[in-house]
Amino acid sequence: MEPDGPRTAVAPPLRLGRFGGGAWRAGAGPAAGEQSRGRGQRDAPGWGLGWDPACAMELLSALSLGELALSFSRVPLFPVFDLSYFIVSILYLKYEPGAVELSRRHPMASWLCAMLHCFGSYILADLLLGEPLIDYFSNNSSVLLASAIWYLIFFCPLDLFYKCVCFLPVKLIFVAMKEVVRVRKIAVGIHHAHHHYHHGWFVMIATGWVKGAGVALMSSFEQLLRGVWKPETNEILHMSLCS
Repeated sequence: MEPDGPRTAVAPPLRLGRFGGGAWRAGAGPAAGEQSRGRGQRDAPGWGLGWDPACAMELLSALSLGELALSFSRVPLFPVFDLSYFIVSILYLKYEPGAVELSRRHPMASWLCAMLHCFGSYILADLLLGEPLIDYFSNNSSVLLASAIWYLIFFCPLDLFYKCVCFLPVKLIFVAMKEVVRVRKIAVGIHHAHHHYHHGWFVMIATGWVKGAGVALMSSFEQLLRGVWKPETNEILHMSLCS
């Protein structure tokens, strides 16, 4: 038997809405939850789409993306990333018409072209900032590594090394790692220019540009070393993706 006395209605518990993170009573639907919201909350970005900006910011802070980027910037480029950069750069040289014949007839000229493909951006950046053009060639480890890659790509028996690095999945990995080096070079170039010209924004932009696209900008000079003169293919006239 039920006890005597007035009955009291028990309100259903609140539950979290599926749209916008609002709360409404069970069975009331989203419209009931909308009545309890202020106008500013209804107009907030992401309301009604199942996305909470505050939760997103908390997620980003929990991931510590700033610390992850800082840790990534401290990863040494030599030898793994530099190896990939040299492989892809010298592959681009081998794709040039007549590059293989040049390496057989004039190996010294071919080696100089390979060094320009690997270190052209450093040479142009030193030229802009008034520093010795051959300064980077004092880095013996990088020069020897680039020279070894040039020899293997052009003179390896049966082109075994060339065939291995041109295998598409392997080549995609090398290209991705080369782009990492490009980004690092741009950042280092801007920092280097800022050290010399604290308020020279255009100098920083130009230095970062030549750091990222130095090889393409020196294409005319590199063609002269190969005995080719095609001024109409200058990078300034026909800018590629690198520029």
